[in-house]
Parts: sequence; C-alpha cells; structure tokens
Amino acid sequence: MRFSSLFDEIFSIKPGYDDLDNRIQITKKKKDSLLIVPDYPDTPLHNNPAELALSMYVIKRKISFGTRSDD
Repeated sequence: MRFSSLFDEIFSIKPGYDDLDNRIQITKKKKDSLLIVPDYPDTPLHNNPAELALSMYVIKRKISFGTRSDD
C-alpha cells in the first residue's frame, strides 16, 4: 500500500470530538508536505541546521552555569 492511500485511510477516521476532528482536517491539508520524504529520502526532516549547531553550545553553557572569564 502506498503512503498516500495509507495516509488517506488513517486520516479518514472521524472520532466525533471537535478538537480532534479539527486537528485531523488540519493534518489532511498538509498531506503533500508531510509525504514528501518517501519520494525524496534525502529531504531533511527538519529545516534548521543552524539551531542544531548552536544547541550543543547552549547546553554546555547551561551545564557550566554560563560563560565565565577571569576579568
């Protein structure tokens, strides 16, 4: 079964809870962008490499209680 038809099957469910029904409709509208990865496996699953590059620095800074100098 292709991803597209599986997606349609999963998101055709109507639980009867307004918030969940609305969330399902929002997700269905994003189908094309959500299913791009199977067709293009080299597509990154996120779009913010700069944030990832900084995250290790920030974690280290938090662990060491901020930046310090001898001044």
